[in-house]
Amino acid sequence: SDNLLLLPRNEIIGKTLAELYGAKFAKPFDEILQKVIENGEPYFHEYRSIVSGDERWFGAKYSLIYDNGVPTKRVSISIRDTTDRKKAEFALKESEQKFRLLAENIPGVIYLCNNDENFSMIYLNDKVQEVTGYSKEQFLEGTVRFPALYHPDDRDAIFAEVEDALNNKRSFTLTYRVRHQSGEWRWLEEYGIGVYSDQQLLWIEGFISDITSRKK
Repeated sequence: SDNLLLLPRNEIIGKTLAELYGAKFAKPFDEILQKVIENGEPYFHEYRSIVSGDERWFGAKYSLIYDNGVPTKRVSISIRDTTDRKKAEFALKESEQKFRLLAENIPGVIYLCNNDENFSMIYLNDKVQEVTGYSKEQFLEGTVRFPALYHPDDRDAIFAEVEDALNNKRSFTLTYRVRHQSGEWRWLEEYGIGVYSDQQLLWIEGFISDITSRKK
């Protein structure tokens, strides 16, 4: 497509990138070109440029050209506009940053976990250490697991309620005790729900708060 060339086709043919756009712009492209010629491996390069006053992102795939199975000194370059994908990536990253900022400032534990026998953690904010005495890294690495901290009298009820809620695709509310790292029992209140894609459970997300003072 001519709109990916930045300049009219007749102004490009027969000229180098340095001649067209300057040595500074051409340098990374020339280095990639030389690398592909030397090792024969394809290479994908993503870059941005201004087109008609609008910043656009492009992806260029470099592939060595072979003649009857013999490598040549020529390279084919296919270019596609990746602007929409990059904008989506930036939006997702911004959304994740906002979520993490919110999560780290909420007075309680926000989590994402798998629905397995250990409720193995995918994400936790730092507040979990205030609630349990253990760091989020210990939970994420699996050296500490929530079920191991449950009070024996509460454990079966927790699993039963979560399983019933997930089977019926509804949220759940739990009130139970965990043993803090200090050895004392803490009362927690937990709100959670399953996250699905095409009826397939992906993970459980929820919020846990320490209600020990209220219980006392």
